[in-house]
Amino acid sequence: MSKVTIRIRPLTEADAEPFARFRGEIPAEDERARATLPLDDELRRSFEVFRAGLPLPAPNSVLGAFASGELVGAVVMVWPGALSPSQDSANLWGMFVLPRMRGHGIGQLLVRQAVAHAFGLGMRCIELQLLKPNDAALRLYRSQGFEVFEPDGNAMYFPGSYQDCTHMRIDNPLPGTLPDGTQEVTP
Repeated sequence: MSKVTIRIRPLTEADAEPFARFRGEIPAEDERARATLPLDDELRRSFEVFRAGLPLPAPNSVLGAFASGELVGAVVMVWPGALSPSQDSANLWGMFVLPRMRGHGIGQLLVRQAVAHAFGLGMRCIELQLLKPNDAALRLYRSQGFEVFEPDGNAMYFPGSYQDCTHMRIDNPLPGTLPDGTQEVTP
């Protein structure tokens, strides 16, 4: 396998067209990665829909992985909200790497960057729901420190059926750590 140089950065409005193309490349058999949108619906979405959604309002983020300037992977991190009882936890909402680019460690880089971003903002933990079966993703998340905390039958509805999920989580080893590595302390 040849070496690939990957650059990871937050997506902006200027990335709307590449992001739309990227999502259109998700194979029909991986429809669940598009968060329930069938491929035909995805391909009908205009660039303006994507442009209006990028970047996500802070502290939410979409990080993109670029190889030779092409968007080949993305991860979405969302926070429930300032008024939520889980305001200090983030959700890894979705991650996808184009099938032709798998095996280069891009998924690991995206997850690592997303975790660093969330913990750098002082998040206590990150949770995710992994649709079953997805052994490759389960291995990836476990390799990055996520642990299964709850299996959940019929957790998500996709057209025509409910899907089983595995809930996973990683805790910040240094809660209150600021991006510069210093600790936030309440006297």
